[in-house]
Amino acid sequence: MPIQTHPARARVQEIADMHDEEVILIDGHDDAIIGTGDAGGLRVFYSIEKIIKTLMKRDGMSHEEASEFFSYNIERAFSSMSKGSPIFIEPLQP
Repeated sequence: MPIQTHPARARVQEIADMHDEEVILIDGHDDAIIGTGDAGGLRVFYSIEKIIKTLMKRDGMSHEEASEFFSYNIERAFSSMSKGSPIFIEPLQP
């Protein structure tokens, strides 16, 4: 049986192909993709809140554990990359 690609990941790949650019995607967090944009090249935007919720649900972490894991193992890992690296968004609360 063929492996299904998450619709958000497939759409990002389509956009990257149209612009002839490469982007870095975070495995296991396709549900947190909220869009793409040009920030010194094509980049994928991820919701921090959705990543944390995934870590809590999938990996059984508390909110504090998931936040810490995100900060040290995801955000920090991708902050050292530049071209095509993801951007993490935290929505403003009204």
